[in-house]
Amino acid sequence: MRNLKSSFAFVIGLSIAASANASERITPSVNVIIHERKQNVLPPEVFMAQAMRYGIKSLQMSGLAAEISKDQKIRSFSTSVLDLHTKANQELLSLAKTKNISLPTSKLPEGQRPDGRVDSAPTNLLDTSRNQNQGEAGNTGQPKGVMVEGFAMLSDADMQQSITNLNQLKGENFDNAYLATSLKDHQNVVALFEAGSKSSDKDVKKYALKYLPKLKAHLAQLSTMVK
Repeated sequence: MRNLKSSFAFVIGLSIAASANASERITPSVNVIIHERKQNVLPPEVFMAQAMRYGIKSLQMSGLAAEISKDQKIRSFSTSVLDLHTKANQELLSLAKTKNISLPTSKLPEGQRPDGRVDSAPTNLLDTSRNQNQGEAGNTGQPKGVMVEGFAMLSDADMQQSITNLNQLKGENFDNAYLATSLKDHQNVVALFEAGSKSSDKDVKKYALKYLPKLKAHLAQLSTMVK
């Protein structure tokens, strides 16, 4: 009887082992391939259009600050902003022309010159040409206020409204509004240029990397000035 039980157990064991081996043969092994998610790269025309809009806004706001503010720190800061964005915008215009990319057009309000200061007659800072691939110049196809790559898309209407609102203020109210708006804009601009620094377009990448440290320095300075 004991030998019978042993034999029976041995047969059962062989059956289980055979079943397991068969299962391994029947069930194919599944190789899980993990594909790395490619990082979204901001299109060059979107980066340049937004960089120009924020650049114009910075020029206009800082031009007002240089004329209106009585705070010496704010006047000094606004002058630094004027110098930086005048150069950055001019370089951006040249870069856009080499790539046949149209940039947004914007007439400066209240007779402001392209450097943000007041002049007798408004002038156009930007290229008014059209890009066949973009349709209306500077049209990014994005609704205003949408967040892309960590920054808020700026529209011409929003830009002009901000300047109009700021131009109606005086004294401490003006200073506080200028600093608060500039801080928010510089946070967006830094995020924008960080996205530009990863561009697949080597010229756009070079441009973004050139100005990113300077923009970060202005952001750091603003952070210490905002009350």
